[in-house]
Amino acid sequence: MNEQIDKLRQENQRIRDENRVLEKKLAKLQLKHETLSSKLYELKKRDYKTKSMYVQERSVRVRSGPGINYRAVGGRRFGDEILTKDVKGDWHRIVDPKDSSKTIGWIHGSLLGKMAPGQ
Repeated sequence: MNEQIDKLRQENQRIRDENRVLEKKLAKLQLKHETLSSKLYELKKRDYKTKSMYVQERSVRVRSGPGINYRAVGGRRFGDEILTKDVKGDWHRIVDPKDSSKTIGWIHGSLLGKMAPGQ
């Protein structure tokens, strides 16, 4: 009986040791993932060109930041052409057509299309 208990304790310790090793590997992989995600975002941001897009819904809100938790600062209507300068997640930063350095606000990408409606 004691022999079985000792074997179970040894097995339990071996599993705990393996778990610690796996947790360290996971932490390293998570750090690498975060670093690569950050670098990818910066590369996408740098390479993003101003694009003309069109509102695909009847009426959409323009928000002060990239998310629904940001306040609405305006709106656009179906078929309106807008210029996007940057993407953060699924949100597109829209800019003033006369001066692309001036941000108007943000619109969710699912509400935009590359072609004017009806084309």
